[in-house]
Amino acid sequence: MKKYLLNFLSLCFLLSSTLVFESCTKKGDDDPWISFRTRNQRLTGDWILSSLTSFDQLERSTSVTFNQLIPCDTAGIEGINSTLVTSQQSASSASGYGEIQSEVGSVGSVATFTIHSFSYDLKIDKNGTYQVQGSYAYAKEAEGENISGTFAALNNAWHWVDGDKQKDGITFINYPVLDVGAASEAEGRPISYLPTVTFEMTRLSKDDLKISMQTREDNETEIVSDTYFVPSSIDSLAQCISTTKVKEIMRYRLGLNFRKKTENDTL
Repeated sequence: MKKYLLNFLSLCFLLSSTLVFESCTKKGDDDPWISFRTRNQRLTGDWILSSLTSFDQLERSTSVTFNQLIPCDTAGIEGINSTLVTSQQSASSASGYGEIQSEVGSVGSVATFTIHSFSYDLKIDKNGTYQVQGSYAYAKEAEGENISGTFAALNNAWHWVDGDKQKDGITFINYPVLDVGAASEAEGRPISYLPTVTFEMTRLSKDDLKISMQTREDNETEIVSDTYFVPSSIDSLAQCISTTKVKEIMRYRLGLNFRKKTENDTL
């Protein structure tokens, strides 16, 4: 009986050691090869943003056709109209920049934002919640206006992508990100909140956290008008139908690098 009990205890120790070792070994491309802390232990705590880069692009093509070009195109809108809006920004605890490039056909414009300061403190709790508190100060070059403010996300949820298995990806709910494109829509605040975002975790050590994501979404819609009538000659009416097709490609990339908060950061 004693022998069976020892064998059972040895098996339990082996299984638990395997699980701990699996959680402590390299997962991300830049992870340390082995750590004496589990991934949960390395992840939880207070993090300070070291650097951020993002790229956001919306490409839209709108085409309008008619079943009869003449005389149905009464407004002269038949054809293809394309727009391309690109926002990109980078920031650190010291400074950064933001830029919005808009193109309609062959005509374009550029709006530049000089980010004087940007803070982003991330606290991840082991109970599955996280908090973000930050501040920003930037200048719009065109208007010569300086804007500053704060933002926060309190007690929102996070979880590993695949539960307690690989732990190489993390999902946040209602996650705030730098977005200079939102400044005109949010009373000057260059922050938007992603309802749900999943990051690949390329590095997780006791001192460093690197997460990134990229998405592409393609949408296509078609709108067919009701039949309407316009004069085509003195004695007849043309039965007209217009078809509008809209194609959209949305691309988004985001990378965030954090360092663990130390005692010096609180002095």
